Amino acid sequence: MRLRCFLLDVDYITLDGRAVIRLWLKDELGRNIIAFDPTFEPYFYAVTDDADAIMSVASMRSGEEIRPNRVERVVRKDFGQPVSVLKVYVDHPQHVPILREKVAEVGVSVREADILFAVRYIIDRELVPMDQVLVEGRERADPHFSFAIDVDHIEAEQHHTNPDLKVMAFDCEMLSHGGVPIPNKDPIIIISIATGPDETTFLSVGDDKDDKQVIADFISFIHEYDPDVIVGYNTDEFDWQYLKTRAEKFKLRLTIGRDESPAKFSAGGGMKEVRIFGRSNVDLYKVVKRDISELSVKTLDNVADYMGVMRKSERVQVQGWDMARYWNDPELRQVLFNYSKADVVSTWGVAERLLPLQFEFSRIVRQPLDDVSGMGRGRQVESLLVAEAYKINEIVPAKAGGSGSYAGGFVLFPKPGVHEDVLSLDFSSMYPSIMISYNISPDTVMSPDETSTEFYEAPESQYRFRKHPDGFFKLILTNLIERRRAVREQMTHMDKGSRDFTSLDVHQNAIKILTNAFYGYTGWHAAKWYRKECAEATTAWGRTIIQDAAERAEKHGLEVIYGDTDSLFVKLKEA
Repeated sequence: MRLRCFLLDVDYITLDGRAVIRLWLKDELGRNIIAFDPTFEPYFYAVTDDADAIMSVASMRSGEEIRPNRVERVVRKDFGQPVSVLKVYVDHPQHVPILREKVAEVGVSVREADILFAVRYIIDRELVPMDQVLVEGRERADPHFSFAIDVDHIEAEQHHTNPDLKVMAFDCEMLSHGGVPIPNKDPIIIISIATGPDETTFLSVGDDKDDKQVIADFISFIHEYDPDVIVGYNTDEFDWQYLKTRAEKFKLRLTIGRDESPAKFSAGGGMKEVRIFGRSNVDLYKVVKRDISELSVKTLDNVADYMGVMRKSERVQVQGWDMARYWNDPELRQVLFNYSKADVVSTWGVAERLLPLQFEFSRIVRQPLDDVSGMGRGRQVESLLVAEAYKINEIVPAKAGGSGSYAGGFVLFPKPGVHEDVLSLDFSSMYPSIMISYNISPDTVMSPDETSTEFYEAPESQYRFRKHPDGFFKLILTNLIERRRAVREQMTHMDKGSRDFTSLDVHQNAIKILTNAFYGYTGWHAAKWYRKECAEATTAWGRTIIQDAAERAEKHGLEVIYGDTDSLFVKLKEA
């Protein structure tokens, strides 16, 4: 059997003690398909040639002795230099963190032990989430799915087209009696659901205010509608947590996964996360916080108004402390439903505008949609680097940890007054272009005792970067910029109102965002490829270039009235 499908997500389950990869797919007919691949083995790297030392490490867990399964000597590159390492295979992904600690205890550097098993599968099989794959396999029976297969072979078939997904937005209203609602006390009185701009459903309690049935109906609705993506606004931090507490009160389980599994709640990096197996859970507030920096107050009504989804003047406004009054008054209750509808319709509309860019991020950095939508920009760049490193046999560095700040871009404060006939001079992709031009990359930074005469020396800091060979970052940035240029060229031959034009525009914008984030990533304290020298040198060259441009403008009879990082605003000097 050979199928062409969109890859929506990847995770794993344990069968007979072994980890089995699950691929959540949607075929060309819109059918949801589950595929199983039991052949992929979890592994990590140990930077040593001493196989006996690695095979001798062991740990006990719940009466079970955990050891490496086998090791394989391989050659990888470490900051561009060949190095012999051991590829350590283990029996189960949960054994990786345990054995990683044991290997580190014998003084051996461990690499790539923190790459999640499902993501490791995506990278090693060179798959692209939210894009097409070709799957060959055999049909199998499964109690939860009408169509399931065992994978014999899978490969990517990239098209950069968005799958036709079923998106469901939801929003909860709680009956608080003044102040913030208390989960183990105040019931959920309304769950509003939107499955389209004009398709809303309300689940609400009766006068007894017992929300057990509302939660049960919500679970049933999810299974009946069967959404591919569930979206909300600040739902990971609030609505989902509230639903979990209320469900536990009634001894209900939020079994909303496609395999009827309960939602998985966790907290990573101080942020709460909710995983729904077989469905992408996207908290749009996290996306807005990262991607819409120009909006200072990021409430849902502000975001919906800013994005043209719903004007604030058109919304019904009800304050949280006033919920009980509106609910308890039969004449005001409909106002509360209208308020809830405005929230969920706004959420669906914001999702419609923001999800295409998240699909593109998912494709570029090789991460599932719900993971990539909640990532900070640094983690997105790092995910892209990890995937690209695999292609060239570059081993991922251990996290070094950085600290300290560095000087940013050049800023020339604006000259007071009203200025007319102003020209804007913008340097296209300034920082990525500097990194490419001067081969700025963590693997090209020269140590103070190196004697090579083939180098670029940064202004101010005197950091040096080897001219040859091309650095890891230069290779990636060059490829990204060329990809963006090709996409933009393709767009010039299209109707600006067409669906293909819009899709490509989102694609080129995603590339631009990630490309521009590279220099900042090198100075991010949590980066695995952290090299403060790269960030400092890039901004130093940037300041030199913009200052030189300002001086040249003045020499040519132009008055520079403002400058910031990669742009100048000039006008002709008055006679």
